[in-house]
Amino acid sequence: MTATAPGFQYKRPPGPKSKFPYLFSLQFLKAPLTVLNDLTKYGDISYFRFGHQGIYFVNHPDYIQSVLIINQSKFIKNPGLRLTKRIIGNGLLTSEGEYHKQQRELIQPAFDYGHMSKYANIVTSCGEDICTKWKQILISKEEEEEKEMVLDVHQEMTKLTVSIISNVLFGSNIDSNTTTDIIQDVTILVGYFNHLRLPFIGNIIEKMPLASSRKFHAAKRHLDSLIFTIIQEARRRIIQVDKRSDDIDRWSLNDPAANDKNSPRDLLSTLLLLDAKRGTIRSNKTTTFMTTQQLRDEIMTLFLAGHETTANALTWTLYLISENRKVEDKIIEEIGQVLESNRRPTMDDISKFQYLRNVFTESLRLYPPAWAIGREAIDSVVIGDYTIPPGSVVIMSQYITHRDPRFFAEPNEFIPERWSAELKSNLPRFAFFPFGGGSRVCMGEPLAWIEGILLLVTLLRYWKLELMPEHPVVPNPLITLRPKYGMKMILKRRYVDDY
Repeated sequence: MTATAPGFQYKRPPGPKSKFPYLFSLQFLKAPLTVLNDLTKYGDISYFRFGHQGIYFVNHPDYIQSVLIINQSKFIKNPGLRLTKRIIGNGLLTSEGEYHKQQRELIQPAFDYGHMSKYANIVTSCGEDICTKWKQILISKEEEEEKEMVLDVHQEMTKLTVSIISNVLFGSNIDSNTTTDIIQDVTILVGYFNHLRLPFIGNIIEKMPLASSRKFHAAKRHLDSLIFTIIQEARRRIIQVDKRSDDIDRWSLNDPAANDKNSPRDLLSTLLLLDAKRGTIRSNKTTTFMTTQQLRDEIMTLFLAGHETTANALTWTLYLISENRKVEDKIIEEIGQVLESNRRPTMDDISKFQYLRNVFTESLRLYPPAWAIGREAIDSVVIGDYTIPPGSVVIMSQYITHRDPRFFAEPNEFIPERWSAELKSNLPRFAFFPFGGGSRVCMGEPLAWIEGILLLVTLLRYWKLELMPEHPVVPNPLITLRPKYGMKMILKRRYVDDY
């Protein structure tokens, strides 16, 4: 099949045919993972129409690398994600071109190793806090002779990761009531975020006088007000420091430990200082300080992206561990070996948890929180034997490629042991890409690994989790890959006297 464009004729890859124009689009909306999996029978590149939009699905690491790295300048974010600007603004997730490059260069140092050690302490503390809350709930039940409790672990992990990202972004400069308000507002935004993904009706839903729309706009206004207030307070603290001679110039933000007393302990203050340093060291005057709106957009992006994906990753990992007792036994044995005398885990311990890292890696392979990536072509691009015309959308799916039997033996099985040095050295670059790739690779990847490993250690050393009998476990591919019906699990204390 061919398609024409001014001055060109394009040969289309094979793909499904439908007598009814929107039938396949509806199928894709209803069950995108099933549709994408079915498309693999057409080869490594296939074509279908989503309403009036031409979609190319690429399913080979070489083709994915061509889109995300080799020809990345010929693509922009897909239309569905650009709609989310109405929620998160023009932050790293949605911005394009030179502005995106400048902002990424500014924010990147905030995720360097020196800052990660500070964030690691926050992660562990928040993990211990939720264990204490669970213990208190269970103690109240033990008075009624109940030795276990049932919780929706997905909800619990969402609360936990929101608490972590709140502390990472804002430190101890906000009170518990403000944190509670932020959690409530973010929960509403994330739910509504998934409505906007729907083609054809996403714009209509937002403009209709629905109760959900009014609730969304109220939450957005309230959250904006909170964040603007927090930003202004952070600016005030930085100005006070700036009045004390040239402290900003002397601080080594890439090595916070070098000036531990003065260096900021929250990401927002770090961004403000980095922005201030950027403004003072550039003599060409082409770069101005970030406006409050720009800061708000970056903070909102980090907030929404920084908790949703990690909550999902932890939920799926805890589920997989609960279904594989031999894996759990190995994890507990490793925890005992690394953390002698029951000390709390630290940043320095992360590299010692080799088996647990393989477990988390295998979970990200089977249930990647970012289950698909979309790009819109702004120029003609050759992929394999086909030329993709401008205006077309290319989809790449981590969920599908991660389960390709060409790269992973028994691809649908949970086998942490598969992640040997040999597999890693022979695996094509984009056979496993849970954090994306290219210039837009997830900047929070280091923090995600820290959270994943430290929280799993903290939770599993004290708690044994079992899936509720007959609880349905169904992946729900919204903006991220959530469990459709939550994840209700039975929690039992592993070591009664340890905390």
